[in-house]
Amino acid sequence: MIYPKIKPTTSPNDGWFLFDPCWNAPHSIIVFGDDIKQHESLKNRWFICGTRKGKLRLVHEDRTTIILSIAKWKIVEHLFIGSPNDLK
Repeated sequence: MIYPKIKPTTSPNDGWFLFDPCWNAPHSIIVFGDDIKQHESLKNRWFICGTRKGKLRLVHEDRTTIILSIAKWKIVEHLFIGSPNDLK
């Protein structure tokens, strides 16, 4: 099942491969471009839910905020600093 807030690909020509996010594999944005500056105030924990030619589609840990397209180089695996209890 594609996560409900993620719009499934409607055109085979758009090139997006969409999938359910792996909620155990968070990522962080290291460069917030002008087009996504409004999301910079959110906790920096995002989950990949789509790929396309060097781009990613992300869903935030709040499970409602979606970034439709961001360059792969602007994303890194989320670094866990602190104790495992901090993740709850």
